Amino acid sequence: MLPHAFWISLRILAFRAGPEDFPYDASNRVSVACIAFAVLVNAALTAVAGQMGVLMKALTETPPLWADIVLGAVSVAAMGLFTRLALRARQLESRFQQTYNALLATSSMLSLLMVLPIRQLLPFLPVAQELSKKVTANPDLVNDPTVMSALPGWTLLFSLMIPALLAWQFAVTAFIYRRAANTRAGGGVFIALLCVLTVMSLKDIFTLLLQ
Repeated sequence: MLPHAFWISLRILAFRAGPEDFPYDASNRVSVACIAFAVLVNAALTAVAGQMGVLMKALTETPPLWADIVLGAVSVAAMGLFTRLALRARQLESRFQQTYNALLATSSMLSLLMVLPIRQLLPFLPVAQELSKKVTANPDLVNDPTVMSALPGWTLLFSLMIPALLAWQFAVTAFIYRRAANTRAGGGVFIALLCVLTVMSLKDIFTLLLQ
């Protein structure tokens, strides 16, 4: 059943299938696998974000591994709570398992893809930060190849990959909610936006509690 779930996830990412096509599992084995995968991926993304914060001097030290796992679990739980409430409001709570698993699987796949470019960009963040300060003070430096050569050309490509993956992730989330809640495209976007805000808010609260 897991290979089938993986295949359907790829089809959902291509907008060729919906959450209703995700395999329903009365034993909840698929749900456990999706939740575990999502917690691990979110923890990895949180860990990379922590390293980024240290390099950008927004944090004094990298958060411990257990804190990354807790925040990963909070993100997954927050999405589950919001999804259940959203479907309950539409009187479609019976669709929760398939919708939630589809959200976890697809968002985790795209989040995992984000880890690679972020990790590749980490060593260049201090350089980029310093370069940004110089260009802000003197915009003419943009035309100076000796200054701009401090950053390899491929870093720009990787920098563009991250917002592209985020946009894709949001579009897929809106698509899933639209199909699950029987709404129009605008309704799916609105529900997805509320979901993102909910997850971010709860994650921020727990980040403050863990400090």
